[in-house]
Amino acid sequence: MNRLGIDMERVLGGREMLRKLKEHTAPIVWAEVVGEQVAAATEVLGVSGGVLRVSTKSSVWANELTFYKADILKRLNNKLGTPRVPVITDIHFQSRGITKTAEVAKLEPEVPIDSIELSVRERQQIEESIYTIKDPDLRERLRRTRFSELRLRNWRLDNGWVPCLHCGELVAPFPGGDKVSCPRCRILGDNG
Repeated sequence: MNRLGIDMERVLGGREMLRKLKEHTAPIVWAEVVGEQVAAATEVLGVSGGVLRVSTKSSVWANELTFYKADILKRLNNKLGTPRVPVITDIHFQSRGITKTAEVAKLEPEVPIDSIELSVRERQQIEESIYTIKDPDLRERLRRTRFSELRLRNWRLDNGWVPCLHCGELVAPFPGGDKVSCPRCRILGDNG
């Protein structure tokens, strides 16, 4: 431990107090560690016993961030100066919504996916793909499903999502490197 660490330990009354101080610093450095976009979609609820509780604006965000938990923990503990003996040992993502400041809310307008317009070519491709289906109810359900899927894809592309390097599936933007793999490819060892 360096001289400053020893002095802080004495002043704060031991290692446990220093550990608590670093633990409670985690919410302060959260945005710097995860980046602007993730920070805008999350809110730190608190930290206790090495567990950081983070609320997300949706279950999709909570699920996606769970796949990045190990990387976030590593970067968070590095930022706190405790890479070898982590202060933050786990992160619990909860889909409880977030309370944003007016400034942050202005940066990220909510655009309903149903309001996204498809191009004439996109509509034609969908119509051509379902043309041979004889059952009108099934054809209509499939049309609506394909329209929704394409609107969602377009929304994701407009909001910074990028294709997985291995399979092409769109992945939510996440700071921390140029290599982007979807959760499935990460689980399969980036082999797709």
